[in-house]
Amino acid sequence: MNPAVRQAIEARIEALDEQITHSTEVLTSYQTARDEAEANVTLWSASVAHLTTERDELVAALPEPAEVEEPAPDLDQLIESGEA
Repeated sequence: MNPAVRQAIEARIEALDEQITHSTEVLTSYQTARDEAEANVTLWSASVAHLTTERDELVAALPEPAEVEEPAPDLDQLIESGEA
């Protein structure tokens, strides 16, 4: 093989090795970021589910409008009338 051709091929192999190393590092970084994002999605999904369940339980605990007792008298009116 012609020495110049061999040298060109070896130089290209070295350049490709460097590109592969760099691309692998970038890929690993993105995979790590993706894994962290997926973990955050899981945590936030669980949080939303918990909050939604708590909200639904509180809504269910509220009496229906027909079951609501008479509203408490206005404190200001009671004070003015001397009943407080």
